[in-house]
Amino acid sequence: MSALKAPAINAQDLINRILQLEQIIKKLEEQSCKLKNYNKQLENYYKKDKDNQNDNMLKIINNYNIFIQTLKTTFEEVKK
Repeated sequence: MSALKAPAINAQDLINRILQLEQIIKKLEEQSCKLKNYNKQLENYYKKDKDNQNDNMLKIINNYNIFIQTLKTTFEEVKK
């Protein structure tokens, strides 16, 4: 009976992967800050007058869409 051999672990590959994950974590932290800022903007827009509210909401929705696309791109990088 032959024993299954674990694939050889390349230390440099592990180091590179760790560095990639650190970069991804940094991006996610930055995006988290952006999301908090968007939430603050949204709260402020609710406090403003009703006439500008629809226009402001469209801007916020657009910003969220950009943010979500950035998150998707980041998570696609993680999968690779």
